[in-house]
Amino acid sequence: MQKKSSTMSLDDFKDMREEWRKSIAEAEIKRIQYLKGQNQLHRTYTQIKKNQYIVQTLIDKKLKYRLDTAKNVVLVGCGMHPYSLFDLHQQYPHIKSVGVEIVPERAQLAEILIKHSPAKDTITVVNQNGLDYDYSWLDIDDLVFVSVDVEVEKKIQEKVIMTSKASAFLCAPYHTSWREAWLSNT
Repeated sequence: MQKKSSTMSLDDFKDMREEWRKSIAEAEIKRIQYLKGQNQLHRTYTQIKKNQYIVQTLIDKKLKYRLDTAKNVVLVGCGMHPYSLFDLHQQYPHIKSVGVEIVPERAQLAEILIKHSPAKDTITVVNQNGLDYDYSWLDIDDLVFVSVDVEVEKKIQEKVIMTSKASAFLCAPYHTSWREAWLSNT
């Protein structure tokens, strides 16, 4: 039986979100392990959907044209499979990207996948808390995206605004998409 959000406690809601996050991570790990076993880690770059979260965010906001002039993009919460950065590289190879990932194992795995991709010279990963990252080097045409999985996304967006010239965005799929996906699968 599906629960409506109006009948759930905040703790139920947090538990549900954490369960959803774990299931997504497990699926990514299984796919990466399979591709590694097939000696095909490059497919983590080549077999992704177009218009992943970075690009989709700007499409949703009718700001996709910003990618034509952006020189740098930072994605806070890039995760272990930086598919959104890969999609960005496929569509806008002139953009240099930085993935910021707080979990050391995820950052390390993202670096391995990048190393096996054509984006190895334009995408880097930093193992750091997004609140501690230095955004001051970013210019007016640069963009920062904060994954919906990052707990302190508003504080990070505020830091970007206060310390750099870049624009900051909460990255698609936004806050309600995970809940809708989870509820439709229960």
